[in-house]
Amino acid sequence: MTKRLMKLKVEERVKLVESCLNNELSLSEAAREGNVSLPTIVRWLRLYENDGGTALLTAPKNRHYSVALKLSATIDYLNGKGSYEELAKTYKLRSLSVKYIAVRFEKKKEDHYSNC
Repeated sequence: MTKRLMKLKVEERVKLVESCLNNELSLSEAAREGNVSLPTIVRWLRLYENDGGTALLTAPKNRHYSVALKLSATIDYLNGKGSYEELAKTYKLRSLSVKYIAVRFEKKKEDHYSNC
């Protein structure tokens, strides 16, 4: 099994995130300074807000969420109760798995109705 490599050390990630939260750097400035993409900075912010600095460590394996949690998040998304990012934060999902579940749900629904 290969170990994931990080462009920045955890301490550097935390420093960038905290600089954004303290309005010392904009998201764009943090992305440039860290030599990472803007979506990466946004994801780090969400992770940091959910779980603190330890969330920015390289995860040794993927997290597994209960079916009930994923279903609740997906239903909330489909009912317009928030964006993917908002629901990932609400349900403390590390990734935007809600997005992929919702997309698959919609695809299956479309396939079902197209076969009728």
